[in-house]
Amino acid sequence: MRILSFFIFIFSFTASFAQPPHLKEQPSGSQSSLRGLSAVSDKIVWASGTEGQFLRTTDGGKNWQKGTVTGADSLDFRDIQAFSATEAVVASAGQPARIYHTTDAGKSWKMVYDDKTGQAFFDALAFWNNEEGMAMSDPVNGYFLLLKTEDGGKSWKKIEKKKLPPALEGEAGFAASGTGLVTIAPDVALFGTGGPAVRVFRSATGGESWEAYTTPMEAATPSTGIYSMAFKDSLHGIALGGDYTQPNATTNHLLLSSDGGKSWQRVDHSGLRGYRSGVAFVPGSTNTYIAAGTNGIDISYDGGKSWSPLSDTGMHAISFSTSGRNGWASGAKGKIIKFIFN
Repeated sequence: MRILSFFIFIFSFTASFAQPPHLKEQPSGSQSSLRGLSAVSDKIVWASGTEGQFLRTTDGGKNWQKGTVTGADSLDFRDIQAFSATEAVVASAGQPARIYHTTDAGKSWKMVYDDKTGQAFFDALAFWNNEEGMAMSDPVNGYFLLLKTEDGGKSWKKIEKKKLPPALEGEAGFAASGTGLVTIAPDVALFGTGGPAVRVFRSATGGESWEAYTTPMEAATPSTGIYSMAFKDSLHGIALGGDYTQPNATTNHLLLSSDGGKSWQRVDHSGLRGYRSGVAFVPGSTNTYIAAGTNGIDISYDGGKSWSPLSDTGMHAISFSTSGRNGWASGAKGKIIKFIFN
């Protein structure tokens, strides 16, 4: 009887992810464009955006605390990585390019990195765990600027240029949702690019050395490329994007990988309704991904091969708790939507 009950529980848990989640809009009290989003748990979520703003909830989004990083009200924080209800790291896109860290729920922030070149543009943050992580910037003097931390974002070191392939002329990343850089498995990190070619840079050494792989996504314009990536395990992942100036184009915006990001298969006419700036794997599911863009939100139950509409509301970023029961999307004018799987 106990064995039967166990299998009934497992079946119910898995089957629940085969149904669309309930979507609930949550008033944030903000009018900022929110592209940074980090769900720590089913209760704790942080977001970040324009005008130096950050938002934080500790009750699953019933109430959101809004704040501004002191001295940074002109910055656009397009990514945030949160570790708990009190600790988080934010990175700004554009100049000045800075990284800030808080340990007191945003009451105070310490600037832990300040670009002195005047050329950096932070696209994303990604962490393997609460201590080890990376920050990615558009190229500086011909090479992508990559930083690494081993103390939870309190300090950062540059990855030497000789450890990376050079960037192509005009090649860059996209600061659309903070998920153009991802970490998977022990020591594996990847980031996507666009412009003259759409490539994936991959490291299997904790960011200390890198290789670049050309993908079959066509580099049609400088605004075409990979805006977001997500992996369900160390091998199987998805890369999304396209061209944000053509939000309704249904081709040249979806790639799948089954070898940890070394090679990619282009998928067209999958049902994905256009350009997508954020994608996330739903933890606890078998093959479920949710993707968001300016013309709506779509869901896939088969690892990204086919998609169905979930909402016509345009959003920028997506993040799920580790349980997968709850996720959030953030967008323009402070919009936040919660995904709830029963």
